[in-house]
Amino acid sequence: MTNITDMELTAEKTYASVRTGRVVSFSGAVLIVNIGGTQIRAGYLTSYGPTVGDIVAVTHQDGSWLVQGRVAGT
Repeated sequence: MTNITDMELTAEKTYASVRTGRVVSFSGAVLIVNIGGTQIRAGYLTSYGPTVGDIVAVTHQDGSWLVQGRVAGT
């Protein structure tokens, strides 16, 4: 059995994943995004002006979702 140090556990949690999804709705600073058939709540960068139907790049890390912006060419 391998012993994992606290530092290694922390390092494992720092990786983020990026997915794409479609904006379903938004209100204030929260977007509802459909990712693979599941709707999630996400914040977004102030440089992005959300529009229902946009295909967006979404980062997920430590239980938080953040829309980076609209994917060009979609």
